[in-house]
Amino acid sequence: MGIFCEISFIVYELFLQVIGLGVSAIGGVLRFHTEMFGYLTPLMKLLPSGGFTGYDVWTIYNYTSIAMICLGIIIGSLGILGCWIGSCTRLLQIVINLVLIILIILIQVLVTVLILTTKINDDIKEPLTKNLYNHYTGDLNRTDDYTVAWNYMFVEFSCCGSENSNDFKSTIKWDRMKTDENGTTYEVEVPVTCCQLPEKYPDFGQPLDENCTTSPSTENSFYDESCYDKFGTYLRYYSVFMSASCGGSIFFEMITVFTLISMCLEIKRRRNKVKQALINNEQTSTAVA
Repeated sequence: MGIFCEISFIVYELFLQVIGLGVSAIGGVLRFHTEMFGYLTPLMKLLPSGGFTGYDVWTIYNYTSIAMICLGIIIGSLGILGCWIGSCTRLLQIVINLVLIILIILIQVLVTVLILTTKINDDIKEPLTKNLYNHYTGDLNRTDDYTVAWNYMFVEFSCCGSENSNDFKSTIKWDRMKTDENGTTYEVEVPVTCCQLPEKYPDFGQPLDENCTTSPSTENSFYDESCYDKFGTYLRYYSVFMSASCGGSIFFEMITVFTLISMCLEIKRRRNKVKQALINNEQTSTAVA
């Protein structure tokens, strides 16, 4: 194999290390820096994935993010191994590297299929709405996981209720009747987390309009914004993000596969050429004798 091919291969393997680092970083961000694995976890565990596994959406995303971290580390390690192979061009090492990369590609294809078959659609509406009816307490003290998840969603997604604020009329655990300091009883229409707020969850501050909870409107709240719709969009975004990351790395890994195959063929061609030269030399020596 020519020196240009060897150098090109090593450069590409260095690029493969960067790809591996990127895949691991994306998996790490998804797993440790999104609220899919934080405040939103209780609600995500309610949602059917709609795929062939039977797992809930949280489990699929959890396994996928961990798989991306591990695969990225392995891809980067293969890039390091590839640099060594490019410098010594031994057939056995090339074949081992080729087999490992093909296995990685197959695993990534499986992960991508797993993500793409996770259907985030109107199927999430029913379990979310039922959970809101049965578990939402309106408590802001973060003592109930479901209520915390809903309040986080109301604040961060700028929405209210599963479909809209009318859902709160059917909540079982939230007592919407309140009493002010003068002893006057009044009814709350929406929780404060549905109001327009100055900050992010959990330290969101006071509503910009103090009458928001009793007289919500499009000017002071998000009372008519659907949470299940925005939650679905949020989950689909990360689904596309993960599948695109896997697809991109598969593309570059396929180039590596073709490069390794070319190296194997080139080494085999060279060996055959050397063997033929030896045979020719033998024949020449025999003829002279």
